[in-house]
Amino acid sequence: MQELKIIKNDGFDFYVLGCCYTPKDLVPVIKSRIVEIKNKFGYKSDYEIKWSKINGKNLKLVEDIITFVATDPNIFIKVWIVPNKTEKDYKFILKHEHLYNVMYRLMLKNIFEMPAFDSMAKCYLNFDIRNTKSESNAKSISDYLELNFSSKINTSVVSSQNEELVQIADLFTGAVSYERSRYSTSQNKLEVIDLIKKEFGLISLNRKTAKSSMKYNCFIWDGRHGTK
Repeated sequence: MQELKIIKNDGFDFYVLGCCYTPKDLVPVIKSRIVEIKNKFGYKSDYEIKWSKINGKNLKLVEDIITFVATDPNIFIKVWIVPNKTEKDYKFILKHEHLYNVMYRLMLKNIFEMPAFDSMAKCYLNFDIRNTKSESNAKSISDYLELNFSSKINTSVVSSQNEELVQIADLFTGAVSYERSRYSTSQNKLEVIDLIKKEFGLISLNRKTAKSSMKYNCFIWDGRHGTK
């Protein structure tokens, strides 16, 4: 499940891409647990958890979700950071959508190459819908991965409102972007960032982790098309 934070003219010179993934047979159980947490705080199952919506009213809900993700051994977070986006746009002479596509390909390839990643034999990718090009981008990315890993990959373009794991990806991607932007306008969001650091044992959400790190993996892209 992926969520992308690539905004072309947002005033910041970086991109952040995020992914939340888990074994497919555990998805129903995990989604059910997230719905239980929503219900615990009086929210309906279709309530959409989003970084941009964090406030004093839903802070405890978000904190419980973060703790759940941190303590469940079968949920994994991947963030891919592209610093100096202006330089990379120029260097690769890429249009915005092309860079989006390249980032997705490399991030997912990086995940599939991790030593602890089991198999791609039954891999399902849910892409958060962004615009009218979402379907064609998803197909292009899956074609690239199938070519590189000789395996059939099932892809879908979904609305984040209907996918709890995409909502989780949004939370973490938003937190990384917020910390990297050095924002301090929301005390509630700062508390969520502090909780993520505490629960995952991190000094910074933006510090590169070891490639073998599974639970929270942060990769900072240097502009090469490889993943090392």
